Amino acid sequence: MHALDWVSGVASQLAEQFTLARLAYSALACIVIAILAKSVMATWQTGSITLGDFEYYADGARKPEFGQQIRGETFEFYNLIVRLIQQEAERFKMEGERRDQKDESDTAGRLPVIQNEQVVELGSKSNELQQLEITVEGVNVKNLVTALGRVITPSPRELTASIFSSNNSRRVFVTAPTSAGKEQARPVPALVAGGIENDTNTAFRIACYMIWSQWKEGTSDFGVKFGEFCRVARLLYIRSTLDSLPPYEFDKQKYKDDVDFLKDTYKAAALASPEYRLIYSSLSGLQRYVGDEKINLTPASSATIDSLVDIIGLYALEARRFRSPGDGIDWLKGLPPDASDRKIVNAQYFQHRLMDDCPPPPSGASKRGIPDAVRSQFQNVVRIIYERKGAPVVTSGIILSDETAVTVFPRRGPAAEIPAEMEIQLISCGKIFETHRVEKVSRIAEDSPFVRLTVPGLKATLPLPSITDASLDDPDRNRELYVVGYLRRTSGLYFGPRERVPDGIDNNDRRVSRAEQLPSWSSVGDDDDLGRFDLNVPYGPGMIGSPVFAPDGRLLGLLDIGEFLNRGQLVLAVGIPAKTLAPDLKATH
Repeated sequence: MHALDWVSGVASQLAEQFTLARLAYSALACIVIAILAKSVMATWQTGSITLGDFEYYADGARKPEFGQQIRGETFEFYNLIVRLIQQEAERFKMEGERRDQKDESDTAGRLPVIQNEQVVELGSKSNELQQLEITVEGVNVKNLVTALGRVITPSPRELTASIFSSNNSRRVFVTAPTSAGKEQARPVPALVAGGIENDTNTAFRIACYMIWSQWKEGTSDFGVKFGEFCRVARLLYIRSTLDSLPPYEFDKQKYKDDVDFLKDTYKAAALASPEYRLIYSSLSGLQRYVGDEKINLTPASSATIDSLVDIIGLYALEARRFRSPGDGIDWLKGLPPDASDRKIVNAQYFQHRLMDDCPPPPSGASKRGIPDAVRSQFQNVVRIIYERKGAPVVTSGIILSDETAVTVFPRRGPAAEIPAEMEIQLISCGKIFETHRVEKVSRIAEDSPFVRLTVPGLKATLPLPSITDASLDDPDRNRELYVVGYLRRTSGLYFGPRERVPDGIDNNDRRVSRAEQLPSWSSVGDDDDLGRFDLNVPYGPGMIGSPVFAPDGRLLGLLDIGEFLNRGQLVLAVGIPAKTLAPDLKATH
């Protein structure tokens, strides 16, 4: 009985002490302790950045609600940009795998993939980015936690911003945290934008800066300017936004800011202004929204965006990772006042790279920079003519020794069938001065695209061609190459995939193209291991089999069929290395 009385007494005392207020206070204390513990742990984690205060001033007056809005948008844009980069990198890799698997299904309805390995590089770098956290307002212990964090953490992990708005423009100063493992006494404010026209673009710009600054600080070889990286991010964002719309919902006035940005970027790309090559490839496919828009390229000429797409696509393939601003824009000087046709623009761009070989230069001189060692092989370059379905077909080839020439026939498709009757023509300055019948035609090997022609009476011109084993692994090594061959028709270049080149032969000129090797991009010959190489010169009917010479006159390869660039009106040349010729053919000379 005494025990029961004791228990009842203790219970009464506890009931008197644990009032509702005390319970509430204890719960709050537990919450504070939990928040404090979590914050202390976060200060030791170098894999996150906290968005702190965003101060906003409009015409001198502080607007805290505007600052909080931009801070929230910055948080969302940061994560969105990272996701867009990762998605595009994954699409690029999947497209490569699809091509490796020889998927022949129609791709017309697919969204265009950025054909540039640099987007994969950004995708890999995105895994290095720090996670973003946003502070929770209304917690009174924030200042305590922040102060404690500054005591125990080696470097600041909080990003703050000051935005000054006046006259419909924004100036933005960001105090950015240092990246993990970097020692710095205090963050340095950086002006990341001036003259931004609205708050949403301000938030986007800050998010770009947060990503770029981590790569710039953490990777010594990133080497991309902030403005150019942010331009790529904006292109990805616009692509994602517009591609998600049903066609009937796209309205240029509704998306005027995006349209103006695209026009500005297309103009910069056409003028070869950006150094970062990923800008050029990121424009791929966006012309379907603004293709009919005109941009001024020179004081005397303008062009529609659609007419410039092939040239910008070529810039995206250039071997150099970074272009020199304004590199190679002399071709614009001859552009018509109002260009709207890709054929006209393409012909103007390549005009300085394509030439014929006549009249012959004086002894010891070079015409338009063609080395004498290359010119010495011109007489060994031949035109080959045969018929298919009653229409004349032209290919090019090269004499390797007396009575022996070589050309290229694809191993598959309608063009793979080797005709029984062929003739070889030797042409100089537009005149045919020798014609020989081909006695025997055979492939060098069963699976080889190279075809040997036995031609009685055919004589080689000394010096005989020498096959080079120069490396094709590094395109930067092959910045000066020469393609020599024949076109079936003068107008045979710059035809679209659904256009037909007229029948007949109207061209007797031996054409010389000054070329550079591109990074590998085409799918020609993906089903063999011949190691084809891509060139930055146009291809047309008659050019298959054209020899490709190094500056010292050695034979680097022969042209295969070309490939359309982005399903446009430009077919680029693809070469087959001559070193893959069978040893018995090499022995013929």
